[in-house]
Amino acid sequence: PDSAVNDVAEDTSAADPGGWRQRTWGGKYNDEAKSLALAADGGLWIAGYTESAGAGDWDGLLMRTTPCGEVTWARTYGAKKKDVLHGVIATTGGGAAAVGVSYSFKGFVEAWLVRVNDGGGLVWAASYGGDGFDQASALTETNDGDFVVLGETYNFGPGTPDAHNMMLLRVSGKDGKIMWEQTLGGGTDGDAGFALLRTDAGAGNILVAGATESYGQGRDDVWITKLDPDGKILWSRAIGGVEDDEARTIAPNGQGGFFLTGFTRTYSHGKADIFLLNV
Repeated sequence: PDSAVNDVAEDTSAADPGGWRQRTWGGKYNDEAKSLALAADGGLWIAGYTESAGAGDWDGLLMRTTPCGEVTWARTYGAKKKDVLHGVIATTGGGAAAVGVSYSFKGFVEAWLVRVNDGGGLVWAASYGGDGFDQASALTETNDGDFVVLGETYNFGPGTPDAHNMMLLRVSGKDGKIMWEQTLGGGTDGDAGFALLRTDAGAGNILVAGATESYGQGRDDVWITKLDPDGKILWSRAIGGVEDDEARTIAPNGQGGFFLTGFTRTYSHGKADIFLLNV
């Protein structure tokens, strides 16, 4: 779909007494950063949403900073309704890609992918889903320049529309067209993915971190799945206890494995505690 693209944002900065540099950006209403990625020049790509500027209710927001944290530009993407960017990556050869959710296009709530050049100009945008709720939370770039998009769907897979499934899409880096799609879930309960990690550099396999109610021992369990670039499941594992346990981020541990972090209610000292797994 077409996207409205507008300049946005006020910039104020303050020094922390401890010597840390801090910066805030925003306007009169709600403005929130959801994720960031390191750019090739040492600056940052920041993704989120803004209610203070743009074409609609909320608009997807992308910001580009220098290595010192100064804003180079900030732009909005979206239309008349709520549009939010949840995850962003720097792309090979420059520019960035960001995913989220859009209420503005096709009349449904859709998973949303935006690709931009170094200056924030829109290269293309695409939305994915059915006539219910779909959203994207993270993405990664494949070895040959396509994207794998992760999220959740109430439209496809067993148990929908009453329960949601993890959704994975591989889309063309040139135009966003779907190359393959995969839903993972058990049927009667909710399953979702929150973070991706490309691993096994030569093979380009993908690790997915999330939460499952369909498998494991409890309500939500930490859910880790490994897939090849064509969407074939190589292995899948649930970790947790009798209460809610969810993985929200994944990162390499430098020793061939990976770290997972999120929250646990099974092994907490109160309502919920942060956990860290080294796998």
